Amino acid sequence: MTVWAHVLAGSDAIGRAATNVENIVLRLLGKTRQALAVNVDPRSGWISVVARDQIVDRQRPTLVTADDARRRAEKFLLDLAGSLAPSPDQPLVFMPPLPSSPVELALVPHASRPEWNHWIYRTIPQLPTARGAPPAPVIGSAIEIRIGDGGQIIGYHARWRPTTGERRSCEQAALPAAEPKRAAPRPVYVLDGLNVPQHYLALHYLVDEGADFELVSGCSLALTVELELADTETTTRVRAIASGGTGNYAYSWARYAMSDPFAGIEELGAGTLERGDSGTSSTIELAKGAPIVMVHVVDLATGAFKHYQQLVVSSPFATRQEPVLAELDAPFEVRIVEEPAE
Repeated sequence: MTVWAHVLAGSDAIGRAATNVENIVLRLLGKTRQALAVNVDPRSGWISVVARDQIVDRQRPTLVTADDARRRAEKFLLDLAGSLAPSPDQPLVFMPPLPSSPVELALVPHASRPEWNHWIYRTIPQLPTARGAPPAPVIGSAIEIRIGDGGQIIGYHARWRPTTGERRSCEQAALPAAEPKRAAPRPVYVLDGLNVPQHYLALHYLVDEGADFELVSGCSLALTVELELADTETTTRVRAIASGGTGNYAYSWARYAMSDPFAGIEELGAGTLERGDSGTSSTIELAKGAPIVMVHVVDLATGAFKHYQQLVVSSPFATRQEPVLAELDAPFEVRIVEEPAE
């Protein structure tokens, strides 16, 4: 079976559309730039709208009911979707499809006064996986609307990178088997972090591992990367293991130190490659420390890629020690001790 990978917009196209999108949002809310701080990140396309006078300075706002706050948020999203619909002047999809129900609708207290300040409405974009198939949520994305005094929209934040509207078909991977007493694997799309290189929103599976969840490749264009660490007396070996796609991978490593941001990024090359049953892995060896390690993996057969980065903290020991959790012979006994009255 084939599924869709959705093509993300490049930073050049986003940058060209950013100012126009900001003006559209201002016109929709009937505000000026003096009254409303609006920003569309020219590389990622994330949108931020804040009415500072309402969120920070407003005292004792008159708030609408929860039902009315939800209706106003959903009307705003509907109006915004119409205003930001792709056109010859603005061909990108800045407003993704959204589910019919929010993830959260809650009151937010004021930062410095004992009173409620506004409502917040949160939801997660979703995308169709194939023609006629149910949509899947986009993990890593989020849409927030803030509803303040008299039901005004006083904030909007979209953690969403626009797509071009194009789709590429790819072969769907088999659904992993569900472990007993755990949730069934769930199809999801994955949006990486702000300004992280990414070309496709490709299908993954969210697998319940008990203590946490693991992302597994769900189609031939979805790559995942895992780092394995091993220590010697003076170095830390970092091995990148990619999965998904064809297994014919090329690697490119780099690192930078958070303790010395002006030193910049140091490129480390392809590392030592090793061919295994599931594909090619790569290993580098670093002096002990705590750098941010970055690895860029490309599937040479399909062109799909994954950029992954992680803080790598060396162990002070020659051999990396795994944490050991002590087992208790008897369960905890919780006792409440009341202070004697004065």
